Amino acid sequence: MLRPNWTFSDDEQTFALDRGLHVLDRSTLGNFFQALADIFEIDPLPPVLQTTQSLWQNPVLQECIFPGNKRMASIARLMVQSGNQLHLTPNGIVDLENLLREWSETLTQNWSICHLWKNDYLLRYDQRQGSGSIHQLVAWIQKTLPCEEPGRAWSSKTGSTGYWRFRATPEAVSKFFGQYVGQNL
Repeated sequence: MLRPNWTFSDDEQTFALDRGLHVLDRSTLGNFFQALADIFEIDPLPPVLQTTQSLWQNPVLQECIFPGNKRMASIARLMVQSGNQLHLTPNGIVDLENLLREWSETLTQNWSICHLWKNDYLLRYDQRQGSGSIHQLVAWIQKTLPCEEPGRAWSSKTGSTGYWRFRATPEAVSKFFGQYVGQNL
């Protein structure tokens, strides 16, 4: 059973496995081509498919290729097509809070970063799923991430979400946060 943009339910997987069928779904995207090669007894995996599989192991690219829902599909495609210049509404207003929250949920992590302009960034952090407050997280990040200025951290009125606006080079931000994609901070 092949369905790369959807995860089969436990009942569907049991049904398939009881009948000797292989199951390749969204949960196997990181190993998709190797699993297909194993089914067809192809060894070794051709180099072009090895490269493709390594790209698919990046959760952001997975979402662009096989989106988990329609809204994230359109957002991911817009991000790729427009070089991250999002214009999601006719009036030019982007609902950044919901966009960042949904992106975090899509990547199964408690944070997301928005590149505002030049070297300015906004970190959105779900404090309910984290191990501390936004202020504790910022102190930890600043031990490793070289920032041009310390920025400003604050929490939402409910205290469930923390934000940090800071300045750093795109290279430093990519290097630091890239290692945590798909993980909680």
